Order: sequence, then structure tokens, then C-alpha cells
Amino acid sequence: MVEYLQTRVGRGAVRSLAVKLKNVLRGEVMSLIEALAGAPLVVEDPSGRVVYGCGGRPVSGGEPVTCDGRLLGYVRGDRAPLVAALLGHLAALAAEARALGRETLDKYKELTMLYAVTEEMAAGLEREEIARVVVDEAKRLIKNADHVSLLVPNVETGLLETLAASDGAFDGNRSPVGGFAGEVMRRGRGEIVNDVRDNPRCAGEPAAVRALVCAALKVKDRVTGVLRVANTSGAEYGAGDLKLLSALAFEAAVAIENARLAFIRETFGRFLSDEVVRRLLDSREGVRLGGEKVTVSIMMTDLRGFTPLSEKLAPEAVVAVINNYLKEMVEIIQKYGGTVLEFVGDAVMVVFGAPLPLDDHAARALACAVEMQSVMPEVNRWNAAHGHPAIEMGIGVNTGPVVVGNIGSEKRTKYGCVGSQVNLASRIESFAAGGQILAAAETVRSSGVPVKARGWREIHPKGFRTPVVVYDVEGLDAPYRP
Repeated sequence: MVEYLQTRVGRGAVRSLAVKLKNVLRGEVMSLIEALAGAPLVVEDPSGRVVYGCGGRPVSGGEPVTCDGRLLGYVRGDRAPLVAALLGHLAALAAEARALGRETLDKYKELTMLYAVTEEMAAGLEREEIARVVVDEAKRLIKNADHVSLLVPNVETGLLETLAASDGAFDGNRSPVGGFAGEVMRRGRGEIVNDVRDNPRCAGEPAAVRALVCAALKVKDRVTGVLRVANTSGAEYGAGDLKLLSALAFEAAVAIENARLAFIRETFGRFLSDEVVRRLLDSREGVRLGGEKVTVSIMMTDLRGFTPLSEKLAPEAVVAVINNYLKEMVEIIQKYGGTVLEFVGDAVMVVFGAPLPLDDHAARALACAVEMQSVMPEVNRWNAAHGHPAIEMGIGVNTGPVVVGNIGSEKRTKYGCVGSQVNLASRIESFAAGGQILAAAETVRSSGVPVKARGWREIHPKGFRTPVVVYDVEGLDAPYRP
């Protein structure tokens, strides 16, 4: 019957019938309806052309066939009203089935796309790689996507910055408190603007842009960025485009968040307390990927005379002594919120006040050093029980401004701190004898608590022009007494 409609009647005139009634007018269905009606039937399109039936037209008038308020045609015959109502109902069912089929196909395509994108994003943990995958997929899947970019906020500048883009035509920074992408970021809800030139919310957009669709990257209640698609040819975006872009944005948000969590766990998980790691994971910024200048307290520790001693021990004995010693020390460092930056043989470098700020970093560093020295007798009891020699530790503590962040090359980076104050901490440690804690005067002053010291003296660290006052710390008063 569909072939009959296409040849007998003009294509435009019977478009509704061809779509809505093709299953109704096909095969034995109309013959059955005609038999039940007990009289010949004629079905016409809205223009009056016959699409079913033949012979002379019945005397009775035509009964309109409607579906969703649209005229599909007419039925003529003795039972025309009943048959017209039946055809309208069947047309509605056919339309519903067709719409369901289209929706199912769209869902399948969307799920297939998301599965492919998720697999590709999982292959790399760098957020720039994830952003590039998402931008490429949005460019491929969304029609009239002349430019696609993924924007993320810079907490220092307060601007949205381009993490990845399909080209450099519209790159640049955008304020999250103004502009269309910034509004989506602030509200956490995707939106379409097809009249960019006439929309005041799009002020500042490049002159070539005609239409925009943006979706928020959102993890739980936290918005982490915006996926932006721009059109320059005048085409418009629809609800389907926003739905697809929102699905991509969700996958991107989850993947980038997982990359951030993986980085934090991989970088700090072994050497920070569970509480500090949890705070890093819960914080909006996590770990700053760039460097920043902060005031911290640095603690350096070293075993006195261990290098010549290790030359007399079997390799497995050296490893056993070092591992037991470091296990005890790291537990105490974590207790006081310190971050282990380096293990160099038997030496340990610890920072207090980064990556998370600590108002009492100086007091924590001193209290930590005191408790570390207090457990050395227990460490040596373990050594004696296993036939190993006793060891002694010297500690140096300094407080001052340093640059902290990810240091290294593109192939290998690590979290660390650099600056003259780091060097000074190392120099102070070199003056400490076994069992001794030497702390810079600035550390003692910054601690804000009474510090018990055996005395103080001036040292002349190599590389520093003026002498440095250090205290021989013995203990601290409450609340930092171990």
C-alpha cells in the first residue's frame, strides 16, 4: 500500500498518511476492516485523492480521520464514522510505536557513544587527555559544532580557561561571573542560545558566533567546568543536542574527577594520614597543579654514622634496620599532619603546612620531632632483639617561605618544595648530633607555645652570609606535649 501511495498520490499530500497509517493501510488490515463494516470503503488523503478503495464514491459524506489534532484524510462509506475513529486510533498507535523505535535507537546510539568515550578516557589519567577526547567526540557527534571547547575555572585568576578546544579560533579566558559559559558554570545547568547576537547574556562572545549550547561538568553538587559548542553558520541547536552534550559533560566530569583523585592518592596516599588524604579528596581545589609560595615548616632527619655502619652489615640487615626505623617515623609524621617529600637512604624530608595549610605548622613540626626522638629507644630495642646495632638520629627544623608544587619534567613529576629556607633546614640538620633537635629561632617563635630548650647558639651554615640562631629543643608544653 505504501508503494501505491507513493505512485498514485503526490508525496507531499500523503506525507501524514505515509507516516501515520502505513501499517494500517498495508496488507490485510483494511480488507478486514472493510469486511467488518459490511460495505465498501474509500479512504482519501486530505486533498481528496483516493488512497484506498476503488469504484464510484459512496453516497454518504466523508468522515475525517484525525490523529493528535491533525487531519490525515477522510473515510467514505456506510460505517465511515466508526472506521474513521478506528483508523485514527491505529494511526496514533503506529506513531507511538515509531517514536518509541526512534527513541530506542537514539538511546542505543547514545549508550554506544558513551561506552566508547568512557573506554577511551579510561586509557589516560591526565585531565588534558580526557578533555581532548571529549572535545573531539562532541565535534564529531553534534551537528553544526563549528567550535568545541572544555573550560575549567582557575581558582587564582577567577576566570574560565580553555583546557582543550577543537581549534584556536575562540580560545581565551572567560569570567565565570559573566558571559554565557560563566552563567552555565554558576548555575550548574546546561542551556541553549540560538540568538547570540540579540542576547545580552552572550556579550563578549566572538562576533562570528551565532548559536551556543553549553553543558556543565558536574560531580555531585560541585560544578567543575563547562563543555561549550558554538555555531557560526546560523544553524540552531535543539534539545537533542543539549541532551547529548550533557551526557558527554557528565562522563568528562567523572573522568576528570577520577584523574584528580588518582593523582592525590598516588602522590600522597602512602605518606599522609587518612584524614589529610580525605580532606584533599573532599576539597574543591585538591592539590594545586602549579607552584605557589607559602610559609611552612621543614624538618630534616638523618641517622648519624649509618653510612659507615651499613658497610659492615649484610644488605638484608641494612634494609631491615632502615624499614623498621622509617615505619616508626612515618607513623609519627602522619600523626602530626606532616607530608613526607623525600626518602634519601636513611634521611627524611618532611614539610608541615603543605599541601594543606596548617596554622600551627611550626608547633606541629617541633612536637613531631620531639616524639620521633622519644621513640628511638624502642627502635633500638627492636634492633637489639634482631641482632642489629643501635642507631641515632639528628633532626633540624626551619620555618620560612618556600615554593611548593609539582616539580620535574613532563615525563616525571613529584610534589616538592624549593627555596633557600629548604637549604637552611638541611644545613641546620647537619649541625645536630645524634639524639638532638636543632630548631631555627623563627620556628620557635612561630610555634606560639612554650618550648623547652637546653640552650641556644649561633651556627654559620654554608651558603648563608649571616649566622643563624638555633635552639636545642627538648620538649613542648601542652597541648603539643607528646
